[in-house]
Amino acid sequence: MKVIVNGKRWEDMTQAEKDHHKARWAVRANEMIANSRPPQARTEDTFRANFDATNGKQFEKFPKLGDTYRRVAEARGQSTTGKVYLQQLAAFPGDPRAWVDSRGEVRRVCEERGHGCEGAVTVKHREVPPNTVALADDLVREEVADRLVADPGLKPSKVEEDVRNERTPHWAK
Repeated sequence: MKVIVNGKRWEDMTQAEKDHHKARWAVRANEMIANSRPPQARTEDTFRANFDATNGKQFEKFPKLGDTYRRVAEARGQSTTGKVYLQQLAAFPGDPRAWVDSRGEVRRVCEERGHGCEGAVTVKHREVPPNTVALADDLVREEVADRLVADPGLKPSKVEEDVRNERTPHWAK
């Protein structure tokens, strides 16, 4: 019988690697005996089993919310059929990328957005570069003009700096 552990044939492993895996197997076996049940597998089937009872009933208590989220997703070209909405993945209410049907899809969304997660899917958190979108110049000009009309003694460059600091969202600073 050919045994492969972590992509390596048992016969090709060093004795230290074999001992390491035997120790891990012993710990898992002891956990199974102590808990009287096998460890949970992390497969697409087990992932889906957790949501099969939910799918179709997820928004049972809040049907208008579910209909709104579905319409948002469908308006952006995302089918919600056979999928579950995971609010933790949503960048905004009804985010089409938050409708998922597999562990791989959860992993992709987390990796794209830099989110970390542990559980059925494990992804390490990574820093995402800050959004560098500047405040629109026309908005700044309007606000500066309004403030200068209210108090003509103000220095325009100082008012513009104040407006940019006050109106720029915290995540873009």
